[in-house]
This record gives sequence, C-alpha cells and structure tokens, in this order.
Amino acid sequence: MKIAVGSTNPAKIKAVETGFKLREINVSVIPLKVPSDVSEQPFSDEETIKGAINRAENCLKGLDVQIGIGLEGGVTETPFGLCVCNWGALIEKGQPPRRCTVSIA
Repeated sequence: MKIAVGSTNPAKIKAVETGFKLREINVSVIPLKVPSDVSEQPFSDEETIKGAINRAENCLKGLDVQIGIGLEGGVTETPFGLCVCNWGALIEKGQPPRRCTVSIA
C-alpha cells in the first residue's frame, strides 16, 4: 500500500512506518512537504488538529496513494500552563471523512 506523509522529518516518517509495521501492514511511504494552512506555530488543540487534517488532505492531491497522513505539533493553554500538543490525521482516498472525539481529563 502506498501512503503519503505530510512531512520530511525522518522521525515522523519512521513513526508512521513503525505504526503500520506493528499492525503487519506493508507500506511504501512517500514523504511530502505540504502546507498545513494554519499558523506557523499553532496555538490550540483545534488549530493543531486542523493543521494535521489539512496536511493529510494535501497529501492526497494529485498522487496515486491510498492514504494521506498529517502530523502537526502545536501548543495549547491548560490549567497547568502552556503545554505542547501533537495531533495526527489519517485520511483514506475516496472515503468520507470520519471524525473522532478525544476527551482529555
């Protein structure tokens, strides 16, 4: 299976490859420099999630791949102060978008 990852960061590429390998799914990963269409430094979970989704969607444009993956890092205000947040999005070509809800306690 061919997938595109919206990053050229070797650590992020390796993380994606490892994730699929652990599920025993053979993939060919294409790293891409694609825009997130959010701030250079996202400043909320919402903006960081949107950046990950945008990267995943941008990976699918004009490429013969089955999956686009976007990984985005940001910062968010919490009761404990400013914290780093990281979000990922996986979009399958030709499939309707699915949303998940995450609750952080």
